[in-house]
Amino acid sequence: MSTEEKIAMWFSQKGLDKKENRFKQLAKTTEELGELAECVVKDKPEDLALEIGDVAVTLIGLTTQFGLDYNDCLEQAYKKISKRKGQTKGGVFVKSEDS
Repeated sequence: MSTEEKIAMWFSQKGLDKKENRFKQLAKTTEELGELAECVVKDKPEDLALEIGDVAVTLIGLTTQFGLDYNDCLEQAYKKISKRKGQTKGGVFVKSEDS
């Protein structure tokens, strides 16, 4: 069983896999993003993997609530970004249509 499957099962066992919990789950994702931002701002590389993992866990929870597959979501996002044209400016990729 993959880690993603274990996380989805955990959400289900805790009763957190219901679509009506989606706003609470989104709020949890936002909270975890804040903790990740704090880790980056305070330059704590020792905590980075955990904080990124926490964000991923909350997103897997959200996909579980909507009956989506996390890896399918990643694949869709990759297909979208892989076709983008643009350039990196100041450490940020800027799409051609945004510049």
